[in-house]
Amino acid sequence: MIASIKGLQKKVKQFKFVLVLACLLFFLFILSTTVQLGADFIDINDGVNGTNIYYNTPTFNWTAVSNASQYTLQIANDSGFTDMVVNIININQFTFPSNCAISATEVRFTLPNAYALTDYKLYYCRVWSYGKE
Repeated sequence: MIASIKGLQKKVKQFKFVLVLACLLFFLFILSTTVQLGADFIDINDGVNGTNIYYNTPTFNWTAVSNASQYTLQIANDSGFTDMVVNIININQFTFPSNCAISATEVRFTLPNAYALTDYKLYYCRVWSYGKE
């Protein structure tokens, strides 16, 4: 009977090891999938003259301008903006309610699917603000 208890204890330890290993592998899978599928977060305020896009609908962030009622976001293939790929006007919480969040200090705008970019490519971005009338 003692031998069967020891055998059972050994099997329980093996089961715990396999369970912990499976949980670890599942966690690593979820983590790697999240990293691969996670959206870019691009801060337009940082002054970088070009940004590599790793996700085709990234989220852009910029400082809110007091009295601004809307923004325009331009994305181009070149720093001179002669090869424009996106030109979105009238960005605000009313025209893009699910893509735009504006606070007193910042604006976050996720590029809509209709304007999806090519993954893993260098782009140039700029924003204009327009005041309330």
